[in-house]
Amino acid sequence: MRRVLALVLLLLPTLVLAGWIGTLVLGRSGEGIRVALVGVDPRDLLRGHYLVARFDLAGDQLRGEPCVCLTENGADPLRPNATPLDRCEVSAQCRWPLAEPAKPFRVYIPADRAPDYERLLREEKATFSVLVRPGASGKAAISDLLVELR
Repeated sequence: MRRVLALVLLLLPTLVLAGWIGTLVLGRSGEGIRVALVGVDPRDLLRGHYLVARFDLAGDQLRGEPCVCLTENGADPLRPNATPLDRCEVSAQCRWPLAEPAKPFRVYIPADRAPDYERLLREEKATFSVLVRPGASGKAAISDLLVELR
């Protein structure tokens, strides 16, 4: 009996951790969608090692909305369409919900690349985009900064 109890107590932390990781993985809505970025303040694009930006979405008049649904835009793949949502959650009607679409955020830039990126941004010689993976509640996980020269 003591062996079984000891085994259960040893396995319990592992099972809890596995369950937590499972909920994080299942809470993500698939592969994500690539979205272009625009700088927030053209006079101060890079602050330290971070690019301060916001999403460049089609339907800019929707920036006051607390939550939008992103859908692919055939005319401009890096500027997804954004339509208002009542509830910010993944559903059959909305694969990519995005909470606070107008809120600025920071993207880490390695120190050795920061001067080049700042020059490209100021001179508008490149398109910056990130991969956005909205979670179940619409909070975005941002990754994979991509810089494409024009």
